[in-house]
Amino acid sequence: MRPGTRTVNIPQVTYNNKNRIIKVCAGIGDNIWLLQKLLNTHEKFNFSITGDVPQRGKQIFDLCPMVVADSKYDFDFTSDDVINKSYTYNSWTHYKHHTFFLSMNTHLEEGNRIEEFIPDLETTFYPQYNTISEKPIADHLLKDSNKKYVGIYTSGYSVLRHWNFWREYEWFKVIQYLFSKNSDYVFVLLGAEYDLDINANLLKLLDAYKIPYVNTVGQLRLGTVVEVMKRLHYFLSFPSGLGILATTLKTPTLMFYPPHLEKMINTWAHPADIYNLNYKGMLFCEPEEALTWIETKYRLFDR
Repeated sequence: MRPGTRTVNIPQVTYNNKNRIIKVCAGIGDNIWLLQKLLNTHEKFNFSITGDVPQRGKQIFDLCPMVVADSKYDFDFTSDDVINKSYTYNSWTHYKHHTFFLSMNTHLEEGNRIEEFIPDLETTFYPQYNTISEKPIADHLLKDSNKKYVGIYTSGYSVLRHWNFWREYEWFKVIQYLFSKNSDYVFVLLGAEYDLDINANLLKLLDAYKIPYVNTVGQLRLGTVVEVMKRLHYFLSFPSGLGILATTLKTPTLMFYPPHLEKMINTWAHPADIYNLNYKGMLFCEPEEALTWIETKYRLFDR
């Protein structure tokens, strides 16, 4: 879902076993969608992940040993190669190749439901990620049982230049209003190292107005993020794999989308989550519009 750039070339990736190789895009969300299908092949694969940056996709494979034999970055192809060369058979029985590209991005971007991608494979909407060892860290970070933790993912300036969404002041406006309605909220800032810049400025605002927060940006393994997300009362997300990940954990999520991805909004979440508003996809908007939906439609402050 994000623009990527090709990096320097390195020797061809090799594996130590005979599992089939699937070449995939770089994003966490891109690959969650595939794993939700491939979990039902009863086969383990080697995943070759494009070396496009930022490199974030491998972490999700590390949490899914039930379908992943191995996963490595490969700089010999790009995400565009994956999308353009992906096989689009309507039955898993036709995927007989030892090595092949696979992407669901175009399928979803055109407005098609996830169940319709390789439709003879079931869709596992709520995968069981291997994160048990990360529970103590999440328990320590979110240790006050009297608080309600609200997750925030803002992304960073480098991505915002492409997507043109909220900066720190808009995010702060949302957080400030939520806190004014419930002083038991504690805001959990999530993200990777490349998200540090906008969050650094947001933290200054939170400190100035004495709004409580837990800052985890650039500090956690994805497995720990999974366990943190399980403990969230609500999650607001810039369009990214984190919003997709949270929804697969049944964490109530509001995820924003740019206009060119409008058709994708309701293509991948469980229909029940869409119906009961535990997942909401919303086009980029002003903070006031998002807050109105949160308060009057989802009724967050009554939960």
